[in-house]
Amino acid sequence: AQEAFLQAISLDPNNFHALCYLGGTEIAMGKNKSCLQRYQKALELVQQRHEANHPHVITCYNNLSLVYN
Repeated sequence: AQEAFLQAISLDPNNFHALCYLGGTEIAMGKNKSCLQRYQKALELVQQRHEANHPHVITCYNNLSLVYN
């Protein structure tokens, strides 16, 4: 799965969903530092496109909280 998400991101670095799924894969592998970078990038992307109360923005904040849990 990790390779597929990396390939998707290489084709489109602004792929919000691939960034989130890759972050989830990395957190499951204990790679919190790289996971944090993915989730932060995803948050930046959705904040440019959506209002603060949009579900994608909320999902990003939730994902970030998992890194610090």
